[in-house]
Amino acid sequence: ILGCASRVVQDEVRHVQLCADLVAVMGEDMTAEIYEPALFVPFDTESEAAPQLLSLTIGLFCMGETVSSHLIGATYEKTGHPLVKEAMKRLYSDEQFHAEFGWNLAAVLAQHVEPGVLEAIGAGLDQSFGELETMCTSYGEGADDMVLTDEDRLLGSLSVPEHRACFYQAVDSELVPRLEKMGFPARAKWEAREIGATPAAMPAHD
Repeated sequence: ILGCASRVVQDEVRHVQLCADLVAVMGEDMTAEIYEPALFVPFDTESEAAPQLLSLTIGLFCMGETVSSHLIGATYEKTGHPLVKEAMKRLYSDEQFHAEFGWNLAAVLAQHVEPGVLEAIGAGLDQSFGELETMCTSYGEGADDMVLTDEDRLLGSLSVPEHRACFYQAVDSELVPRLEKMGFPARAKWEAREIGATPAAMPAHD
């Protein structure tokens, strides 16, 4: 577990450098705003570790990395630019590993928590799904009708409808079934999700 977790951290650092190098090759500005609260994961050292780790694993890896792998995979399939395609190939492979690491870790951790912990996580999935949807559908907000240029297409950019369709396909084909397999009421919670829920690590839109 520690070896896999260490790889995930190293991968993410490498992803930042890979993307920065790609942007530099394209001759663009590499400056990016960093929302610092998103760099830290809340963890209470005074409380039992396993329940917190399970909740974080499901949210960050099982849900977050799984959706990310679907979106990056879609970009990989669409891009015709050789450098972008190679970068997306690496990112896609890593994100798939991160997601599978999460699902496997969650299965292990679930065996070391009380039933009430699993029930609590399941009960909160409506909020988790709502936050994930808000984060993913905020992409291109207000630009649903924007037409992508040939250059956009070459670079693998997804239109807003394509991006959202990919997200919903990931939820329906993978997130919900795999969470259901773990014993969580994922389908019911997805249908009852909190529309417009704002993720804690994401600034609210005005």
